[in-house]
Amino acid sequence: MTHSDDAQEQGLQSWGRWADDQAGPVPTGLHRAPVERRWLPAVAAAAAVLVAAGAVLLLQRGLAASHNANPTASQLAPGVVPWADLPPGGVLAPAATATLDPSVPLCRAGQLRASYAGVEGGGGNTFSTLAVHLRAGAAPCRLDQLPTSLTGVPAGGVRESVPLQRSPEPASVIPILLSTPVDTGKVDLRWYSRCDTSTQRRRPAWQHVQIGLGSGVLAVQPSKDGGAELALGCLAANGPVLTGRFGGDAVPSPEPPDPLRGLALALHAPPVVRAGTILRYTLTLTNPGRSGVALRPCPNFVQVFDRVKDRHRLNCAAAQPIPAGGSEAFAMELPVPADSTSGQARLAWGSSTGTFTQPITITIRKGP
Repeated sequence: MTHSDDAQEQGLQSWGRWADDQAGPVPTGLHRAPVERRWLPAVAAAAAVLVAAGAVLLLQRGLAASHNANPTASQLAPGVVPWADLPPGGVLAPAATATLDPSVPLCRAGQLRASYAGVEGGGGNTFSTLAVHLRAGAAPCRLDQLPTSLTGVPAGGVRESVPLQRSPEPASVIPILLSTPVDTGKVDLRWYSRCDTSTQRRRPAWQHVQIGLGSGVLAVQPSKDGGAELALGCLAANGPVLTGRFGGDAVPSPEPPDPLRGLALALHAPPVVRAGTILRYTLTLTNPGRSGVALRPCPNFVQVFDRVKDRHRLNCAAAQPIPAGGSEAFAMELPVPADSTSGQARLAWGSSTGTFTQPITITIRKGP
């Protein structure tokens, strides 16, 4: 199976925003002449090692004296997995949510009991959750219905009701199967309770609350933490109280597996690159664990440099599983725009599921 394009795009965009934050604004107005450096032939390279956020960056500093040629991948590191221009591909999707057997009967009020599960507030609204439990010895049933009524008794008063209205917000509660006494469902309620004017009267809190469930009503019992009433605030007499369905919490989709998680990532890049050429560098993956790591699913990645944000898939077909204590290097290529401004720009690399390296700075130069 493949993860949806939308989800994949969302992951890539999320990492891209991180890369933008790390890289900062694209340098502008830096039209200074490049600094010429002379290198002794015996000096092959000088390494600077940076350790940040668990990612190791190795910045190669050795180039030919003239800096006229951007080194090939084979010059940067021997035995690298060659570059392959592969578009981003699908990643493993989480297992599909199981659907409930429609032959399982809907829960009836007599099979259930309810209690207060929590109250929150925000934006003038009160959010209350009622927990729904299967009574001991009751047969399994499907909890998937909209509440039909909400009533309560104010202190010293008579039972009253408020209208219920289905919440227009996306459902956060899904049908669930109650099959043992420990299984718990819920129903969420929300109402506007703020007292906005001096003429509004605060309503007495309700006690002995009941909520309708098609086949009857559920009396809401005090919770273990002492909750025993529903504070209505300045809820208008005609309400309404917004409600979702009886059910359970939707299980969030797990993140697709990231085979890069747990690996050390290192970038090896030249300190200078010419505008209008190809920036060639290597990504080295090191496995500090005690067992081998296969790159499955093959990771998508984003590389960011200057104004370029490039998306590809790693060349896993030409790679080997990374043994414990071993490493694998991959050739990377990224076009540098011909109209790039002379000056410094940052190179960053990351996978679509969030594993990333800290950016490193490379100088862009114009001309030969």
